[in-house]
Amino acid sequence: MKSDGCMHIKFISLLMIVVASVSWAEQNEVQARGIALVAVGPVESALMERVRAFVEINTCIPVRIKSTDALVQQSLYESMQKAAHAKEEGDEMLVALVAGSPDWAEHAVYDYEKMLGSVNVRLMLEREKPEQEMAERRVEKLVMRSVGLLMDVPPVPNPQSAMFAYQSLEELDAIGRNFDPPSLLRFQENARARGLRLISDCRYNMIGTE
Repeated sequence: MKSDGCMHIKFISLLMIVVASVSWAEQNEVQARGIALVAVGPVESALMERVRAFVEINTCIPVRIKSTDALVQQSLYESMQKAAHAKEEGDEMLVALVAGSPDWAEHAVYDYEKMLGSVNVRLMLEREKPEQEMAERRVEKLVMRSVGLLMDVPPVPNPQSAMFAYQSLEELDAIGRNFDPPSLLRFQENARARGLRLISDCRYNMIGTE
């Protein structure tokens, strides 16, 4: 009976260690540094989640949606700066999806020093009245392009890449949504150099984990 009691205590201790290990892993996954997205103005939550999932899958960096009470300002740049407070210690960069004005000329703007980007979602959804899928793909392309530029990935001459140096909305509609292989490799190498860990089981992880 005494032996059974000892075995029971050992089992409970082992179970506690396993539970603690799982909790530690979950906590570290939550704390993993990555990319933050934030909506400024009435951007639909379904679009935010679509973009979040797309960027995470195609960069292999954790992407999280943050909240802010920042309001749309007089320009895309000002709106981005107002939303900057949503960027926390674990966020390497923040991209604001702004329900701005269709009269604003900029598709996206950046603050490289603060690692901030901003996309004029309203312009993408409304200009030239695109179909819903086309409109949302525009947003995906510009957010991918934003995180690439902030991670020091240069524009490329490959029209199949989101990093293509497009010149018009028509060209934006025609280019690819994700990175070409050299751009993806550079993104991930630069991310690792900045201390970010790639998602190990991500299908587009080109350099593995350390």
